[in-house]
Amino acid sequence: MNYLFLDVESANSFDSRGKIYSLGYVIADEYFNINGCEKDILINPNVEKWDWYVIKNILAYKREEVENKKKFNSHYKSIKTLLENENNIVCGFNIKEDVGYILDECERYKLEPIQIEFFDVQKLEAKVSGTMNKKLHIAYMAWCHKIPGKIHRSDLDARLTLEIAKAI
Repeated sequence: MNYLFLDVESANSFDSRGKIYSLGYVIADEYFNINGCEKDILINPNVEKWDWYVIKNILAYKREEVENKKKFNSHYKSIKTLLENENNIVCGFNIKEDVGYILDECERYKLEPIQIEFFDVQKLEAKVSGTMNKKLHIAYMAWCHKIPGKIHRSDLDARLTLEIAKAI
């Protein structure tokens, strides 16, 4: 059994549908030891307009670099294989939103929905701490007693989520 910690970033969520530009993950064993599988998949979000807030505050890459990557449908098979692997327990922080964006992309590209069973570390953190709706970096500082470096880079946010789960 492995834990697959996942994070997604979107170029915009106009019309309440996320257009993914980054899907990052890290895979760890049952003792939270990373087994070398850590990746940030850059995806051309295929949008006419980016959310200005994303460009100003979230985007961890140059916009041109992301727009030169392949679209979601080109990454679909590998993402589906990764997320439907029965040896992986998919985890994330407020992961329901990330899973929703993945399903939005499946629908947008007319692809079979990916079947994702997941565990939300944010809900675990809230249950243990008694405080709801903490942001990832706040929960990380509370549990890991460190200030996170860059946030909103999917692979790094996935790692922060792993470290919170391990600390709890």
